[in-house]
Amino acid sequence: MSSVHLNFRLIALSIFAVAAVGASAASAQSSRDENTATVFKSNVPINRSVGVEGRLKGAFWTTGSEKDLLDMRLMKETRRLERAPEAMKNTRIWIARADVSELAGEEILMQIRSPLTCGSLGCELLVISEATGSPVVLLHTIGDTIDAPAMDELVINKGSDRQRAWKYSRERFQPFEKR
Repeated sequence: MSSVHLNFRLIALSIFAVAAVGASAASAQSSRDENTATVFKSNVPINRSVGVEGRLKGAFWTTGSEKDLLDMRLMKETRRLERAPEAMKNTRIWIARADVSELAGEEILMQIRSPLTCGSLGCELLVISEATGSPVVLLHTIGDTIDAPAMDELVINKGSDRQRAWKYSRERFQPFEKR
């Protein structure tokens, strides 16, 4: 066997080994995400559209990290999760961006799914604005889903007996009766 042929076979085997390791890691990550979704009965899988109609129709959830909590200056949430290391291991942070208030630019939607932040009404859900240059929490609530049928209007858990509506006024979202 020539050295060129031998080198080609070694390169091909190396590429195959790297691909196999990458596929194994992706499969393990997918399995962890599926397990988390099962534990929390997630209605928001990776890259699912945030809302099916209205202002959130084009927004998609992406995965976040503890760093995102720190970047948004969510110190209370970060400290609470850090005090329970096992909870932090089982925490999934979902982030989306959409223009849902009259403030300049898009707002950040963040859902924190963990044993400490989820309950019978859903999981912690925040709407954050960076219009002033630093993050400001406009809404801190609990829910499984979020929809924005109109500018300055949010509906949490739409269509369920746990539905709540919020209207942006006086620099924050305030509860209102959705008809």
